[in-house]
Amino acid sequence: MALPYVVGFLMFNVSGWVLDKYMAGREKYLAAAGALLSAIFLFLMSKATSVAIFITYLTLNSVALAFFGTVLYTIVIKYAPKELTGSASGLVTFAGQIAGAVSPVAIGVIISLFNGSYNAAFWFLVIAALVGSIVALSIKNHSEKSLKELENNSAVI
Repeated sequence: MALPYVVGFLMFNVSGWVLDKYMAGREKYLAAAGALLSAIFLFLMSKATSVAIFITYLTLNSVALAFFGTVLYTIVIKYAPKELTGSASGLVTFAGQIAGAVSPVAIGVIISLFNGSYNAAFWFLVIAALVGSIVALSIKNHSEKSLKELENNSAVI
């Protein structure tokens, strides 16, 4: 079913607008909330009692990940020095590709280690999302003066 991915696509656009309109300088809170909500919806997916409920939680997880993902790329563009924006964006994308390649293997190993149970795999994902939330909160906030300086030195899209 394409619904979770269509909703996720739409929410990437909405989250970008929310970020620009209301969260400038406070991006880490939007990322932390997205990751925390993702952890919650992943946990609820593991407890779903029907396909419809599972799809509902998967769709809500796509919404949460859209907010996290938007911030991930935005902070690189906003806060990296102008001359390093391309390199920093490439590094973040590279790390995402590595995670995308390693995660299915790690999940397969976890399922094998737990005798075919998917519960441990869901817990792995929940813990990863919680770690993402904690890491997002560790991003250093910039004062108004620093934000003005960063705006002058950052790339403009």
